[in-house]
This record gives sequence, C-alpha cells and structure tokens, in this order.
Amino acid sequence: MAETHQRTKDRRSGVDRRDTTVEVREIRDKHHIFRQNEMGDIAFLLVEGTVEIVKMTDNDEVVLATLEKGAMFGEMALIDNLPRMASARAVGHVVVKVITRKMMEKKIASMDTFARGLVRVLSNHVREMSKSMRNSG
Repeated sequence: MAETHQRTKDRRSGVDRRDTTVEVREIRDKHHIFRQNEMGDIAFLLVEGTVEIVKMTDNDEVVLATLEKGAMFGEMALIDNLPRMASARAVGHVVVKVITRKMMEKKIASMDTFARGLVRVLSNHVREMSKSMRNSG
C-alpha cells in the first residue's frame, strides 16, 4: 500500500528534503486518504492521479475541489492543529508524497513574521467558511 523512496530534493513543493526520507504512498480508486474530523499530522503532495476533497454536511456530500498533479492538500491540519475539515478520496490510482508536521513547521518558521501571520489569518478564514457551510448545509 505505502511505498517509501529516498529523495534529496523536491523543487516543486519547496520543501527542504536534504537528509530526509520522503514517504510515497499509492492509493487505490475510491479509497480515502484521510477523513473529515480526523486529527492530522501529515499533508500530501499529489504526484499522480486525481483527488476529490469531499465535505459531509447535515444533508449531503459536497465535492469541494478536484485536485490534480502538483496540488498540496491536508495542510490545514498542520497549520492550525485542528481536525480535518473535509475528506480526501482517490479518483482512480493516486500517488502522493507525504509532508510531515516537522517539514511544515520548518517551512513556516523560516517565513517572515508578516507571511506567518498571513498564513494564520487565511487558515482562520477557511475554517470560518467551512463552519458556515456546515451550518447552512
């Protein structure tokens, strides 16, 4: 199911990968990568395939986004340490790279104070929009 490869650089994601092992996972069609309301300690970079971001509301399942190669997802749980707002589900065969909390924290810590604050503000806005969707759905 999960396969690990040694990588030294990943220019596309901007994550410093020196002296680290980057885990690569393969996910089968219709399998969940993570589920809404779970706590998360990793995010993902989509290497191959398509992923749907799906939110369960009181009445229905809503596809919030369909992601393609190069997209990052699951990062909100790493930024604000809150449960996942939606589920991620494979559409067909999917390959992802795992971004650990340590990788994310290192990247955020290297940002200037303004950019760090902006990330927090934007993540709060996304959480608020998600709450309002739940309350209206």
